[in-house]
This record gives sequence, C-alpha cells and structure tokens, in this order.
Amino acid sequence: MRKLFLHTFRRYAATLAEFNQCAPRTSITAHTEQLRNMSSVLHKFVSYPVGDFDRFISPFLKTELVEELATFGDYSLLLRRPSLSIVKDLLRIRELQTQPSGDTSVSGDLNLQSHAVPRFVTYGQPGTGISVTLAQISHFAATNNWLVFPFPDAERWLYRCVDLTPSNEYHQDQHKPNLVGDAFDYPSRSANWLQGFVKMNEGFLEKYKPLTTRDVHWTRVDSTPAGTPWAELIKFCIARTKYSTDCIGILLREMRSLCSQPDGPPCLVIIDGVNFLWCRGTLLKDKALQCRVTVDRLAIVHHLRRALQADWRHGAILTSLNIRAAWPTDREKYTPGYAQLPVSPLSQFSHDLAWKFYHPNLTKACTVTIHFCFMSSVAAATARSGALHRLRQWLENTKVRLRPVEMGQNFGANFVSSDPATGMALVSFQETSTDELNGIILSAKSAQRLWSSVTPLERSKVLHNVATLVRSEAEWLAELEVLDTGKPIWEARADVDACADSIDLFAGFIPTLSGSHVPVPPNPGRLVSVDFKCILAVSDVVFLPFGSSFYGLSGALCEGLLFMLLFTRREPFGVCAGIGAWNFPFQMAVWKSAPAIAAGNAMVFKPSPLTPLTASRLVELYVKGGCPEHLFSVVLGGNEVGQKLVNHPFVAKVSFTGSVAGGRAVLSSAAHRIIPGTVELGGKSALIIMPDADLDEAVNGTLMANFYSQGQVCSNAARVYVHKTILKEFQAKLLSAVDSLRVDDPFCPSTSMGAMITAEHKEKVQKYIQSAIAEGATLLTDDKPAMFPPDSPLISGHFLRPCVLTNCRDDMTAVKEEIFGPVLTLLTFESEDEVIQRVNNRFVHLFLRVINHCVF
Repeated sequence: MRKLFLHTFRRYAATLAEFNQCAPRTSITAHTEQLRNMSSVLHKFVSYPVGDFDRFISPFLKTELVEELATFGDYSLLLRRPSLSIVKDLLRIRELQTQPSGDTSVSGDLNLQSHAVPRFVTYGQPGTGISVTLAQISHFAATNNWLVFPFPDAERWLYRCVDLTPSNEYHQDQHKPNLVGDAFDYPSRSANWLQGFVKMNEGFLEKYKPLTTRDVHWTRVDSTPAGTPWAELIKFCIARTKYSTDCIGILLREMRSLCSQPDGPPCLVIIDGVNFLWCRGTLLKDKALQCRVTVDRLAIVHHLRRALQADWRHGAILTSLNIRAAWPTDREKYTPGYAQLPVSPLSQFSHDLAWKFYHPNLTKACTVTIHFCFMSSVAAATARSGALHRLRQWLENTKVRLRPVEMGQNFGANFVSSDPATGMALVSFQETSTDELNGIILSAKSAQRLWSSVTPLERSKVLHNVATLVRSEAEWLAELEVLDTGKPIWEARADVDACADSIDLFAGFIPTLSGSHVPVPPNPGRLVSVDFKCILAVSDVVFLPFGSSFYGLSGALCEGLLFMLLFTRREPFGVCAGIGAWNFPFQMAVWKSAPAIAAGNAMVFKPSPLTPLTASRLVELYVKGGCPEHLFSVVLGGNEVGQKLVNHPFVAKVSFTGSVAGGRAVLSSAAHRIIPGTVELGGKSALIIMPDADLDEAVNGTLMANFYSQGQVCSNAARVYVHKTILKEFQAKLLSAVDSLRVDDPFCPSTSMGAMITAEHKEKVQKYIQSAIAEGATLLTDDKPAMFPPDSPLISGHFLRPCVLTNCRDDMTAVKEEIFGPVLTLLTFESEDEVIQRVNNRFVHLFLRVINHCVF
C-alpha cells in the first residue's frame, strides 16, 4: 500500500503540474529534488497505521486514483511549486499578519499570491472586500447565462457572497469521506455552500427552469431519480442538513453532464486551493494535518480533471492560485483599468485580472493575480502530452526509420520534423540513400508479384481489414496528423474517417476490375484499332484469337468467320511511385496507395519531409491488415529522393501532389521514360457571389473556401468576387464571422484554425499581406499575432490570424499568385460578363465556386 500510494503521489505531482501550467516543459526526472520535498510529507503519512490511512483517504479515491491519475506518465512536465512550499508560504503570511503594525517590512521573495482570504481593491483605491468580486462574477454569469460552480475549496468566497460565516456545528455521524474530499464533513458548511450556489446562480436557474437531473444518483440514505428538479433537490438538502454533503456530489456530476451536452451552457469553475488549505485551520504544524491537506488537494485536482474531460467549448476556470505565474511583472498593459470580469465570450485566452493586496498591518501593496485558465486549453495540453507520450512509445517499438528528438540534440545532417503549434522538434531521420531506395523498390517488386496472384475477393477482404484498423486507431492517427501538420483535431479526425471510407471504397472496386469483350467483323489486311485505358493503375491488355498479329489478319483466316471476338484483361502496372504534399499527409498516402494496391500493384510512397508520421504508421497498418510486407513502403527525404524514385527503372507509374514546379519536373521525368504520370498541382481558384445569393450561406462558403486547414489548401478560393450592390452587407457579416474564428491549440476541439506548417511559410504568407497593402489593398482584420500566455509552448508556434483584404485588384501580386495561407482578397464586379472574363484571365484554376439563388 505504501509503494502504491507513493507511486500515485508522484503521478499526482505530474498531473497537478499539467493543470497548473497547461504546458509540458521538461522531464520530471530533472526535478527529483522538488518531488522529494513533496513526497517527504507522504513518507510520514504512509507510516501511520492502516486505520489512519483509511480514515484520511476516501474510498472513492482509493478505487479511482490509479485508474484516473496513473494515465499521466512521467513525461515532459515541470513542477514549479510543490505543495509543501505552498504551506510554507502560508506560514510566512501568517507571521506577517501577526507582526506589530509598526513593522512594515516585507520579504522581497515572498509570494503573496498564495494568501488565503485577502481583501482585493483596484490599484490602490479603497475596496469593500472580496464580495465586490463575487458580485461581479454573479452579474457576469447572470448576464451571459453561465453556470457558476465553486469547488468546495472556494467556500469562503461563497460565505462572503451570501454573508454567511462558517459554522462550528459538528455532526459525528457525518464526519465521513465523500465525493468532494474532506472539505465538507460539516453538514452545516455544506448547507452554506448550497445557499451560496443558489445565490451565485439565480439568473441561471431561472433561465433553465425547470432544470432537472439527468441521471440516477445513489446516496447513503436514498437514491435521487433522474428528472429531479435542481431547485427542489437543493431546497430539500438545505432543509435537511445531513443530506447536503451528498447534494454537492450530485450537483458536481450533474454539472459535468449538463455542460458536456452540445446545447449545454458554459460553466465557470471557481477553484482556490490556497483558500482551502487555509480553511484547515491552525498554523498547519500538525504533520498529519499537512498530509491531509495534500490528499484533499489531490481530490480537487482529480475531480477537476474529470470535469475537463467533458470538453466544454466556453468553460473557464477562475482561480487565485497563480502557480503558473503566467504573465510578466509589468501587468498594467495586459489588464483593464477597472476591476471587473470581461463580459465578452471567454472563448480564447484573455488577460489576467491583477489586483492589489492590502492588509491592515502591511503598508506595502502586493499583487494578487486572478488568472483565467480555460478548460478547453487545459484539456488540449493534456491531450498534447498524451499524444507525445504515445508517439515516443511507438517510435521506441517500431521498425520505421523515425527516431524521437531529444531537446538540445545536435541533429547534424538529419531531417527534423517539428510540431507546427509549438515549434518543438518531434522526430529526426536520415534521407533514404540510393542503395536503400534500390532495395526498397526491389522488395516492393517481389511483394507485388505475390500480391497480384491473390484472388480479387481475398484482396478485397484484406483492404477491408485495413480500413477497420484505420477506424480502430482513428484517434491516434488524428493526433499524429495534428502533431505533423498543426491542423485542428476535429479536421484531422475528419481526414482519418475519409481515409477509412476511401480504403473501403477501393476494396469494393476490386471484384469489378474485369476486362471487356469487343466483337468486330473480320476485315483482312486492315488495322485492328483498340483504345488503351488506364483505370485504377491497371493497364488494359488486348488479346486476339488464333495468335493473330495485332496489325492485321490474313485473308485465309478470315474466310468463313462472321465476326471476331476481342477481349481485354486488366493487369497491374507493377511498382507505382507516390509523392505527397504536407497539407493532407495521411489522405495523400491513402488516396495514392489504396487504389494502386486494390488493383494488384505495390506502392513506394515519399511523404513530405515535414510530415512523415502518419504515412509511416500506414506501412504497419497495411501489414497488420494482411498485405505482404513491403507492398506499401515509405522512403524519406527531399526533392533528390523524389527524383530518384520517379526515375527508377522498376517504377511503372507515378502520382504526384505538390507545387507546379515539382509537378513539371515529375511529368518531365515520366515523359522521358514514357510511363504514365498523374499530377495534382496548385492553383488560384475563385468564388463568385451573385447579388441574389443568401449572404449567410455565402459567408459560410467563403470561410470554408479560405480558412479551412489554415488556408493551406490548393483548391482555396482566395479570390472572392462580390457583386458591388451587396459588398457592404456581405463584408459586415464576413468580418463578424471571421472575428469568431478561434486561433488556438490544435488539440482544442473548439479551435477553428491551427498553426502554419513552418515559420518560413508563415513569413512568406505575411510578405504577401504586406505586398497587398503596399499595392493599395486595405486590411480589414486584426494583424496582431495570436495571444498565448508567455510560458505556454504555443508561444513558439507558427500561428497566423485570418486575414481579409479589400480594395483589391486583379493585377496585385496577392491576387495573382497562390498564397497558400489564410488570406482572403475581396474584389467587386458589376456584371456576369465582366466577372467571367476576369475570373478566367491569366489564372490557373482548380475549382470555381458560384453562390447564387438558383444554379440554372
């Protein structure tokens, strides 16, 4: 038991650091001294008799600690302030409070951000206490229909809100552990909490009246059936104090369930662990009491993590426990000149609210920060840490040529792939050499011979198995795609789902890959003309009866024949080469390999060196699904490897997706070798919005055509032609919609746009914007960089806000050239003939979109 709890406590330290910092930093093993300080309290604690151990740890934590917290391994976490140091801060503050009024000295390194029940004022102006802040919170929640849920450790906030004081009443039969830790062993305090909860949520409860429970909840006395109104439940438990503790647990579970619904309300969680520590009383000299405090904080973090799993789009955490120290010392430029909550939707990181702390015995003010830590961002950091941990485990146990990158490693001549959202190097790899390339292609040729002999029905079953495997690993593949590309997680999930469907689609084609029969009349000496086709990477081979020459038939053989029967049979090309782009790496690998493999070919695929992860994983999925080893292979490197692949004598067909220059080089090589080639290149597409168009539909279409995948899509309609009569109205709606786009951590499900692929590409896009402005365009959107806390790893990411330019002309560089970024250029037209001529003038198109009331 002792070893189990110490192990769990160390994992708790990692979990606490994750929530307090929202960002991985460095290996936790580098901070053994801090961990030793934290666990020193536990050493004495676990030496107590088993009975005391049971009394101090609730059964709920016993059964779920390992399951819930052990999922966080010792990966990339930094713990800045162990719990023991917080206790020391509290003791130091208590000493300052007891100093004589004449002694105003304050230690320079004292962190008064951990003060328990401070009085808050705004920049030196006299304040009336913490109730002012709570009144603002209550007003904000009522105005914006938020649910406010103070965690038990914030009980004193509620006391100030409802003008209650903690009762000393004690019920021996209720001194038991419960779902929310030991914070509310006193039923009267639980009843006070419920009254404060009602006071804080008067507007919310009125709006959602009648709000009822969604689940059945079992308590020590009775069960609460689903459909019980919240108001009646709270009223009942306040009147019968002994049930009030159970009511808090019910509300906690119901709050998670309610806010996780698609139509659920946003929730503001108030959590203040330091206030809770101070509520334990005395000077915390009792060692057992210190240990008990640690366990209670563990319960809070545990429940907070459970709450975060609900993935609330607009939820936020309000805390005065500023362990993160997220902002610079000079906070004035980040904070408003008044002490109130921002009333704008809390959908992205905002600034802290800095307050001045005063005590009657202290004349020197000390800053106390209330920090907004948004749930979605915390959950995103958790997801990122988990994805990095799984990536490292995979790389350590796989045969792929990728290796994890350690911070500070000298990469030498290796290629390095980085996470666009953080700039952190993920994997390194050596370029595939010429000898290795030859060996891979020879192995692919051998695998193709074996695969082509498999019956179509068996090939179809194998590919269906591969599609099933892709679906079973959909979340893991989506996480790899996010780490590779920086695109939002919801988009990566859609990409993976589409890939699984594509594999199933081509698997269904396999039994239909048959030839054709062509009856022709005999005609001696004339040329038999047959069209050769290439469908699904399969060539049509023509067979003639009697062993006749392709060029003609002798008259003797034609005598007495009414007609001849020609037939074709589809045969695989052999080894096909695929070269993919970095914007849709997994889709490129699947869309090129699945049809080729379905038709009996082998595929040697070269992903972009920027995004090698998902293609490498696809190699293993093909083998696991039943394909011969080396039937799908991956080579790594840059343009030179691609050229060697295309020019290899055993490659019979090539498929390329990328830039115009790259496509030109691939087609030139294919033409020189006289092999078929398929290329899909960039372009400069257009979107035309006619005067009778539905503007809401037009805005949605414009957003999708320009900002999907951060605008890094070859089919983007970056030239938006709007009829002059609707420009102002359309522009207003468009800007409102663009302002609502969230540029944030790609692992956050509510993120609209993630990061650009590289810093160089981001700079290239920014130069196009500057060029357009210099040529006379007007920038309608905010050009400030995306804002993140200074200690967030996203600070080093390649984020770019969506850009809308108006007053554009067709001759501008940003209008003529493909930008491949989130840059939208607005142009106006007056007639259909005019816009058709302008759209078709000197541009290479991949798509053309027209939005109007009726297509015909």
